[in-house]
Amino acid sequence: MSKKGARSLPRHKERKYEVARRERDERLAARRSKDGGYKPISPKGRGWRIALPIIITVLVVAAILWILSGLGVFRSAFPVLRIGSHNVYAAEYNYYWNNMRYYYDQQASYGMLPQDASGRLDLNSGVGLESSESNTWGDFLDKAAAESIRDIYIQSDAARAENITLTDENRAEIDDFFNELSTRYGGQFGADNYLEQVYGRSITTAVLRPILERSALAGQYAETKRAGFAFTDDEVQGYYGDHKDAYDEVTWHQRLFKPAAVGASPTPSVSPSPAVTGGVTPAPTPTLSAAEREKQIAENLAKAKKEAEDFLAAINSPEEFAKENARLDAEAKKNDSEKDSKDDSKAEPVDTSLMSEQRLSSIYQKEISGWLFDTERKPGDKTAVESSGNVYALYFVERKRAETVLPRIGYVAWGVKEPNIPTPVPTPGVTLSAKEQEAQKTKLDEQRETALKAEKERLAKLAQEVVEKATDETTFRGAIEVALNSGATNGDVLEKTLPSYFSTEGRKWVFSPERKVGDATVLVEANTVVMYYYLDPGTQQQWHFEITEQLREEAYSKFMEDARSSEKYKITDGGFGARYIERK
Repeated sequence: MSKKGARSLPRHKERKYEVARRERDERLAARRSKDGGYKPISPKGRGWRIALPIIITVLVVAAILWILSGLGVFRSAFPVLRIGSHNVYAAEYNYYWNNMRYYYDQQASYGMLPQDASGRLDLNSGVGLESSESNTWGDFLDKAAAESIRDIYIQSDAARAENITLTDENRAEIDDFFNELSTRYGGQFGADNYLEQVYGRSITTAVLRPILERSALAGQYAETKRAGFAFTDDEVQGYYGDHKDAYDEVTWHQRLFKPAAVGASPTPSVSPSPAVTGGVTPAPTPTLSAAEREKQIAENLAKAKKEAEDFLAAINSPEEFAKENARLDAEAKKNDSEKDSKDDSKAEPVDTSLMSEQRLSSIYQKEISGWLFDTERKPGDKTAVESSGNVYALYFVERKRAETVLPRIGYVAWGVKEPNIPTPVPTPGVTLSAKEQEAQKTKLDEQRETALKAEKERLAKLAQEVVEKATDETTFRGAIEVALNSGATNGDVLEKTLPSYFSTEGRKWVFSPERKVGDATVLVEANTVVMYYYLDPGTQQQWHFEITEQLREEAYSKFMEDARSSEKYKITDGGFGARYIERK
């Protein structure tokens, strides 16, 4: 059979090789042009050949970007916010924000601020402060963190402009911080992991160091700048003239006259049964209506005020006030059956009425402070004042400036550690009676007190060794170093220290009129043993010192406010970088 004959067969009769040959001939015929030549081959799949390299490139770039993102490259490339020309990246912002969050979490844990379900500060809760521009606590922290960072840049920039560099002491403190961090968490890798958990990704010891150095430099500059402001005596005197109430002290005598307690409340009381009273049915306890109670309160208050006025009528001097007050105290103590019967007749009498050299800020009853600080007040004035449901008899002694001269004092302190008294292990199957438990507790308390006393005596001997070594300021400073290296908690030389810095006993010793240069003492104050060394009586009075410091603070605040309001330190959002903020 010829080819022609084969091709004329029906297709379903063709053999496979014939089908393949025919389809090939058809394809070749389709490629022939009218002039007998072959048509050019049109490319198939051209779109894929163009798109495929693009797709591959995009995937590679995406993979690279993903890797870089995981490495934190973008966190250090896109700022969270800008402060003028300064870019603030996620690591720095997260550090300050989370530190602030931790502080306010503590306040929330004490019940001072709203809590969320986990007990932390509720960031969605309203701030509720009229002075705050923030709606929620989250907004408040965002704003506070940005402003805190801005202040640090203002101060650190000013420090560099004035060629102020970080002191060796501040640099050593930062080194000590990182050394301790590394030791505590098993090396730099562990320290970096800790920082990441607390402050967010991309913050490491290497990243944190310049942040801490900038913060320390800012604080250092603030101290230097404040101390650099100087004021004349006329300026200080002028400020005092406008703010006398804040820098004056008043001395007066007072005695409390407490009104008698009011009768039963409107709530009915249950009378005891005849069985309790020996068969006698007691009369029901009378109750007072609200109006009757108010009337009784007013009558009792008026009676107490009359007693105070009668008391004052017989008083014509501070000495008479103190004497009559002591007599009434003795009578009250004698009549008080609940008081301890211990004989303290040999105890030195204390004038409980004298209120000596008190500042306005320390007098909490406004009725009393208002009378004492009245500009018309003069020595010998007396009155009875109602305050918080009580009556006070007041006798005015004097008002003057806070003229205490502020000395230079050296000190070394040792903290008394709580003794480790082991609690007895309960015997299996044995239950102690209440009496036995109380006896056991009493024994443990006695052991604790004995151990505390022994520890205080030991530390007092160490303090006495410092006293013996201190013959002048040089030897005292050397003794401080030895003591600090031998377990002392802290020690330093205090310049122009205010009386409020010291405990009661320390204040009495430091500001005693008999004090002279070179004096030293050892005092046990609660759970602290302190050695004081009197270096210099000083020359500046308290009121003058406080006003000078206040003027410096106001001048520095103005410097900061001017910088904050300038375009140079304007806060703007960083845009894309905000996605890297991590609020822990």
